[in-house]
Amino acid sequence: MTRGRWTAFTLTVVAVAAAAVAGLPRAKRWGEEALRRSIERRASAILGGPVHVGGLHVEIYPATVHLEAVDASRHGNRGSEATGTADEVSLRAGLLTFLRANHGPLTVKVKRPHLQVQMAAGRPLGTASDGSAGAAAVLARVPAGSSLEVRDGVVEIDLAEGPGARFEGVLLEAGPQPGGVIAGHSEFTSGAYHGPGGDWPGLSGAADFQAKAGEVRFDQLAIHAEGIAISGRATVATGAPLSVEGAIDAGIEMDKLARFFPDGAAPSGRLKTSLTGSLRDGKPQARGDLDVADLTLWGLTLGRLRSDLLVDDAIHLKGIRAHFLGGEATGSADIALVKGRLQGTSDLRLDGIDAAQILEYAGWGGPPLTGTIHYSGRHSVDSSGLKSLRGSGVIDAVGHFRSPRGEELPLEVTTDLSSEGDTIRLVNGSLRAGSTRAGFSGTVTRGEGIRLKMSGGTGNLAEILPLFAPPKKKPAGAVSKDQPPAGKPRPPAPQARPPGHAAGAVRPAANRISSQAQSVVYASWTPRVAAPAADRVRAPAGPESPLEKALQSLGGRWEWDGDLHYGRGGLEFTGTLRGSDLTYDGTPIGSLQGRVVYRAEVLTIEEAVLRREPDAAVHLDGRIDFRGDGAVGINAEVARFPLAPILKVVGMAAPVRGPLSGHIALGGRPEALTGQAHVDVSPIVVAGVEFDALQGDLIFTPDLLEMRSVTLAQGSGRLAVEGRIPYREGSWLPQEGGTPPRLSLSGSGLDLAAWSKAAGGVPLKGTASIEGWVGGTLPAPEGSIAVRVEGVVARGMPLGDLDARVELSHDSAMIDLKMPGRGLTASGTIGLGGGKPVDLHGILSATDLSGADILHGWPEGAHVSLAGEITLRGPLASPEALEGRAALDHFRTTLGGVVLDAQGPVEVTLAGGALKL
Repeated sequence: MTRGRWTAFTLTVVAVAAAAVAGLPRAKRWGEEALRRSIERRASAILGGPVHVGGLHVEIYPATVHLEAVDASRHGNRGSEATGTADEVSLRAGLLTFLRANHGPLTVKVKRPHLQVQMAAGRPLGTASDGSAGAAAVLARVPAGSSLEVRDGVVEIDLAEGPGARFEGVLLEAGPQPGGVIAGHSEFTSGAYHGPGGDWPGLSGAADFQAKAGEVRFDQLAIHAEGIAISGRATVATGAPLSVEGAIDAGIEMDKLARFFPDGAAPSGRLKTSLTGSLRDGKPQARGDLDVADLTLWGLTLGRLRSDLLVDDAIHLKGIRAHFLGGEATGSADIALVKGRLQGTSDLRLDGIDAAQILEYAGWGGPPLTGTIHYSGRHSVDSSGLKSLRGSGVIDAVGHFRSPRGEELPLEVTTDLSSEGDTIRLVNGSLRAGSTRAGFSGTVTRGEGIRLKMSGGTGNLAEILPLFAPPKKKPAGAVSKDQPPAGKPRPPAPQARPPGHAAGAVRPAANRISSQAQSVVYASWTPRVAAPAADRVRAPAGPESPLEKALQSLGGRWEWDGDLHYGRGGLEFTGTLRGSDLTYDGTPIGSLQGRVVYRAEVLTIEEAVLRREPDAAVHLDGRIDFRGDGAVGINAEVARFPLAPILKVVGMAAPVRGPLSGHIALGGRPEALTGQAHVDVSPIVVAGVEFDALQGDLIFTPDLLEMRSVTLAQGSGRLAVEGRIPYREGSWLPQEGGTPPRLSLSGSGLDLAAWSKAAGGVPLKGTASIEGWVGGTLPAPEGSIAVRVEGVVARGMPLGDLDARVELSHDSAMIDLKMPGRGLTASGTIGLGGGKPVDLHGILSATDLSGADILHGWPEGAHVSLAGEITLRGPLASPEALEGRAALDHFRTTLGGVVLDAQGPVEVTLAGGALKL
């Protein structure tokens, strides 16, 4: 019902009531009924729909007409409908006013009205333009001092295919003012809105208003809900079309706006905004500013964000300024309704963002990292969530990180970035980390981690692997930084100014933000304390992957090209590795090139070549499983590769060196290898003794070496070795009922000249045969060996044949030696290993030496005959350190026919490399 028709209806009721009062003494009942029917007819005509009054009674003093159970409705020709009910409507005025003898004030009170409006689709909210003029004329005739009062009202408005609202506890107080103005106050205590933007329950509001022909002005307008407070002013032009002008100040808790953000954004903070503008022809036009304190999105605290705000057919944030994570964010953003969904686009630039803080937010599991991150890009996302994210940009980072060896290394990363849903694609990337240089591309996917395709890389791969560590897992029960602890209330919601009746202008939106610089407080990170450069990073945390440990043990310099991934299963790499200047436990092993796959702590070697020299190489394939106790399955084809690094890998310490060729199959566990091999080593040196070649089959466990059909060749001589022997230090316990493992030795035709180096460099000649066994362990052997040498020559002195038995005992050998041709028998100990001493005792019986046997250059006719005891002590490897003594009870010298015969004992000593007689 329009205001013009409502005024006409009121005057009619007043006139009829006056007539009824005049006739009341004569026919009160008849008059009340006639008045009720008359009011229904006149009201129905004015309203354009049926009006029913349930009852009517009249009070003489004060003159009042009470209408009870009033019910009215009106239906439009396009489906619109309005219905209204009221428990009671009362009209009070002076008796002369009812009798039309005086133009006095009226008081209209409506109790518990309920108005329901259903608007058909496409119908405007404004009224016809001609109605405004009629209403103005009626308002001008309302007597001064009149009032309208509505209590406990309910208003429901429902727009088809649009929003709806319900307001309860409606209070309205209004009355005429000079100039044809109706002024008053209205409020509601409870309300709800549903429609675009979701459901908003718990609303309340109040406003002072002034209505006149063609417009309604609201002052001290205030609307409240949980976490929301809005205040302002507005002027509504009631003609067609509807238009609004005004200004608002709003304070909103950001979590109340979560419905406008993508899933998982979880916004929090306190938003304040001021807008001044208008709504004409259904199109908004407004300007203002935005200030969000303690803003948090996706768990990341952004601190304070400010922006200029423009609203038209979209929301535009211009000149965004935010200081967070040690850096600054600038840019712009637009929010619009596109195909029924809110869509946001942004042009954003980040400068000087603290890498340590952003990585902490991301659950960084790699080494401590310091530096800054810079980014610029354009992205869009709509209300359907993260799957709608699209955009591109450029990101670069400069800083330092702590390598696995504790060194602080420089880091530079630059890459183009494109986002599609929850996948970020990295293209045209370049990386410098420590000594590593590489180009890369790849993806970053939620739940899958980082997958990078490296190309053209050089450097130490071990230095870069920690940068791709998996995200840290939050401990159970951990409280997010953006959530208050249990029992601690959130900060109070921002409040708009309370409504009131006092006149006063609303403060302009342009003056809402102070021109003074405002402090920035980070909710998630405490201020940092300045530290010296040496303390910029922490020690690396967390265990290294098996591949990292393997690469570190090899050292050297690496070139690599492949697919590097750190996802749910940990580190993964598929590609080619090239390493140079590699070492294993300090032993040089050369260079390595191979195609490998490392996934879920399993290393698969598709093809690899370890090369020490151009003609020395090992071709490898197989796999190593590092999970649990681990498992190894490696095949190796070896061509003239040095024995030393191979023995190092196996963990075997043996006095053997030479170039190895053959096939090796490794098994067991990474920390306890087993294997078998068919080998050919030529030449080979065993314990200082040179052989032409070694051939045979070897089988080894983590503790035991077994030799099958192993033959050492030396010219035409052969030495056969068969059996088992432990090759690690420590006591060996055989299985119950078994015998201790040992090697059997059998050889003949061996050239004694090859033993010269083992004998301290003494030139030797002769042909040896060997029979015996060796037990114990390789580092501490035990055993018994019988040696026979024919035609022994030492330092050019013929000594005849030699028979000896050697009893091995850990680091020494007990020896019994006989040389019948020289009348020499000897016994004692010989130390095994370089620098070990000898302690020999010998007996000479009728030993006859010719001149050349005694000293080079002596005449052949010279002879010496000796008998007695001799001792020799000291290291054989250092003749000058040997000490000896000969106590001779027989000494005869023949030289040039002259015989010299000692008349008593003769003593000869050796010290400092000199003989003393």
